[in-house]
Amino acid sequence: MATTAANFKPWVNTDPKTGGDRFPFENFTTMINPNQRYNVFANFEYEVLGERMKFFGDFNYADTHSEFQLAASPFSAAIPIPANNYWVQQIFGASAVDVDLLYRFADFAPRNNVVDRSVLRLIGGFRGQLTDKISYETSYNFSEENTSDKELNGVSEARLLANNASNTPADYNYFTRSYNPQVGTVPAGVPFNNPALIDLLRVDNNTGVNSKTQVIDFKITDNELYALPAGPLEVVVGFELRKQSVLSKPDDAKLSGSIGWNASDGVTVGGRHVLGGYVEAGVPILKNLSGTIS
Repeated sequence: MATTAANFKPWVNTDPKTGGDRFPFENFTTMINPNQRYNVFANFEYEVLGERMKFFGDFNYADTHSEFQLAASPFSAAIPIPANNYWVQQIFGASAVDVDLLYRFADFAPRNNVVDRSVLRLIGGFRGQLTDKISYETSYNFSEENTSDKELNGVSEARLLANNASNTPADYNYFTRSYNPQVGTVPAGVPFNNPALIDLLRVDNNTGVNSKTQVIDFKITDNELYALPAGPLEVVVGFELRKQSVLSKPDDAKLSGSIGWNASDGVTVGGRHVLGGYVEAGVPILKNLSGTIS
């Protein structure tokens, strides 16, 4: 543990494998991430009036779970340690000033992201033949996606700022044992921050995202609207009404600020309604050549 300014040495900006002090992120970043996927799909078709009307539907549900790990939360000069921090005072005494520090909270566990996502999709509708040449299809499509993005082992910025300036031994000690990149371990036999203090400062964040899409569509197809010398003229006419919404809501811990993850932009809400129509024609030009107009 550092007790005087003489305990510090210049930082060597090279790889620890060559004797430098750069943090070895590769020791903490997972190359192969745990991932689980479950998927269920079903469809059906029921003849209500034979070929004139059929009831059909699709069902799809997917559930995924993934994780990845990063090095412990970083601390930068953007948040200086105040001169009245107890441990700054112990090292620098009366000459203490605010300290700008590049630091990683090695006594916290590595950061982990745990993402759970579920997707539900339902389609139901009718299709059939009005005549030998004219067919139709109408359907309702509903889909919903829910995502839980947990960010574990971050550091509460608000709690840390309050703790930094208590000017008592309860202040977080940035100068006690920490990760040694040249050895690849936390040195043994060196005083450590109180586990209760770690638990106080640690924060887990979660952002929940919900999105929904609803679509109503109808189309009618004439396979032979008009007979041309090169073949029949095919026409499709349809419309679609689509409604979409999304809600992204970080929890209170993330909204209050944490160190080690991307900052929260707050609650995001959005949506839109779209009504559209289309006409598409398949035009035979020669026996072996056709074009499309839409």
